[in-house]
Amino acid sequence: MKKFILLTAIFGLVSLSAVAQQQGTLRTIKGYVFNADGDAMPGADVKAVADSATTKAGADGTFTIEVTQFVKFLEASHEGYVSAQAEIDGTMIIFKLQVDKKYAANKAKAEKAARKAAEAEAAEKAKAAEAARIAAEKEAARLAAEREAMRIAAEKEAALLLAKQEAERAAAEKAKAEEAARLAAEKAKAEEEARIAAAKAKAEEEARIAAAKAKAEEEARIAAAKAKAEEEARLAAAKAKAEEEARLAAEKALAEERARMAAEKAKLEEQIRLAVEKARAEEQARLAAQTSSVAPTTPQVAIQQAPVPVQQPQSVQQPVQQQVVQQPIQQQPVVVAQKQHYNTSLAPYSEEDEVPMEKKTKEQKPLKKNRFGQVLELGFAATTRNIQNIESFDAAATLYYALGCNFNNMVFLGVGTGLVWNIGHSYQESAEPDAYYGSGYTQSYPYVEIGALPLAEFSVPAYLYFKVNMSRDTKVAPFFSLMAGSEIAPITEQYHPSSDRQLAYNQMTAFARASLGVNFRIGDKSAMYIGVGYRFDNRWGGYALEGDPNVYVNRYNIHGLTANLGFIF
Repeated sequence: MKKFILLTAIFGLVSLSAVAQQQGTLRTIKGYVFNADGDAMPGADVKAVADSATTKAGADGTFTIEVTQFVKFLEASHEGYVSAQAEIDGTMIIFKLQVDKKYAANKAKAEKAARKAAEAEAAEKAKAAEAARIAAEKEAARLAAEREAMRIAAEKEAALLLAKQEAERAAAEKAKAEEAARLAAEKAKAEEEARIAAAKAKAEEEARIAAAKAKAEEEARIAAAKAKAEEEARLAAAKAKAEEEARLAAEKALAEERARMAAEKAKLEEQIRLAVEKARAEEQARLAAQTSSVAPTTPQVAIQQAPVPVQQPQSVQQPVQQQVVQQPIQQQPVVVAQKQHYNTSLAPYSEEDEVPMEKKTKEQKPLKKNRFGQVLELGFAATTRNIQNIESFDAAATLYYALGCNFNNMVFLGVGTGLVWNIGHSYQESAEPDAYYGSGYTQSYPYVEIGALPLAEFSVPAYLYFKVNMSRDTKVAPFFSLMAGSEIAPITEQYHPSSDRQLAYNQMTAFARASLGVNFRIGDKSAMYIGVGYRFDNRWGGYALEGDPNVYVNRYNIHGLTANLGFIF
């Protein structure tokens, strides 16, 4: 019997030692507690099933608990939600608690009963307060009636005394008032006489000033008319003098041209005369030579041919004389003056020389009606997810390029692409210990609100571009433009505001932008414009939390203002 007891004791000690050794081996389990909408549940209770280890979720829904190797399940609970259990198959567990509808109904019922009881108690208190108020009002009315009776008696006695004093004072005031009225009447009479005299003097002064002013105006009008007449006479004299000088210059030029033509004509006639005499002398010498060498039977033939050289110079002289005579008729002095004024080169005169140079400088090149066009635009966009909260906004730099057709230099229609660079990111140091690396470790991460622009740092748009100038022929004209299309952002890893890491997929945008501004035409093929506009985006895309196999869809609208500087060429 003693041996059995001893063996039993030894076996028990060994078992207790093994259990204690196993219980001394602990493991750390981390996880999150969310509700059905994916929101963190701070303060949620997390405990080990069949063990005493418990903990609470932090402000961001995360928890850390140490359990023994025997614990296989963890249970999460929160007031108003159905408790959930999860099997421990690693070091990370995520709980999603559902709302306890029965608890919510009971809570609402209890709140309704408490509200009714409070209302009943408030009604009783109000009834008691009303009764007390009525009693107090009755007592106050009684006291007020007594005080009023005493006041009336005192007022009657005071009224008698006051009536006596008032009668005496009234008699004195009446006498005083009569004296004052007499003095006032005398003063008013004197003031009226003074006023009439002042008004009469003022009227006389105004009449004198008006007469002087009218006289001055008349003198000024006469002087102005005289000066105008003198100026007109001077201008007429200057005009007549200029016309006379122009006429004399024209006559002088005409006389000089006629003298020059007469000199040329005389010179030409002298040359023709000398040429005729020379030809006649040569012909006579030739005839004399022929006469001396030919037989005496042929003098009549030589005599008949002698007049031929004389007629030859006449036929040559006649067209030259006609040309000399016609030349001064064709070249009018006005034409010569125009050539000297507008065309100083040696080129022949043309109709273009009659156009003044001032008119040529103001002429613009003709605008091309329809042509191929390109648009390059730089811009800035400030957008927000909530119009009422303008302090929370995102910013982006934009570069757009479009190809299309420019209709009559007024309407541009084309398609384009570009680059939208998100400059709204900000980096900050995480204040809480990192949820994935434990306490004592902090890191810098891109903190990006899910909102204004795509979570990616850049996106590529594809769009239609429509622009209308309000005027075609002016260099500066207002314009209206409309842009509509879509943007695609690449996959990127970012952080949710709750510091949960998430991966965004296929961020897309359907956007429209309307702008107003001023268009500056640089040439017949190029222009520059500046404008401001309003932008509306409809954004959607998927994202997944790390450790969660589900992909969630997020869709929202964006509003913003834009500023742009563009070139059309």
